[in-house]
Amino acid sequence: PNAAISVVAAGEIAPAPAHPSISPDGQRVAFETAGKIAVIGLDGSRLTLLGEGVSPAWSPDGQLVAFCRTVGTGRHLFVANPDTGTGLIQLTSGEYDHCAPSWSPDGQFIVFSTNRARAETGEASSWSTVRNLYIINRDGTTLTELTAGSAIADEPNWGTDGWIYFTSNQEGDFDIWRLLPTGRYAGLRPYQ
Repeated sequence: PNAAISVVAAGEIAPAPAHPSISPDGQRVAFETAGKIAVIGLDGSRLTLLGEGVSPAWSPDGQLVAFCRTVGTGRHLFVANPDTGTGLIQLTSGEYDHCAPSWSPDGQFIVFSTNRARAETGEASSWSTVRNLYIINRDGTTLTELTAGSAIADEPNWGTDGWIYFTSNQEGDFDIWRLLPTGRYAGLRPYQ
């Protein structure tokens, strides 16, 4: 009650909007609409379509938006300039599904969910049955597996406290879990 509520992107200009991600400066929102990634000002101005994709996530410096896009038979991670959609870089490849990107606090890495590990071992796996978390550099190099197993680990969010929060059905029901990355991923300071 008595909360300030306003429409940022109306369904007439952006059908079926989902997965909003607010820019670090708090001035724009990236979201998916009808299978495309869009960016709009919080006042509803400057709608820009970046192309096909889902699950957008702003980099901490506001210079890139990471998202997922289908290529061939797999979903892959991409980054692009949020102002124009240019500078598109594909970060992942192969016949796997990669999605749900979240940036490290310093903006150098992206954590995401994938069925990659099971597919690489030749075990049958679909997106709906087994997913694990991986980290990749923002330029698409150095892939690191964080979780392993036959459960679903999904929807990671790399907090400014350094922990990665995610959902998993490892114990049967879906719960919220967290893990603290070690080595080169430990103690990353928020982008300034």
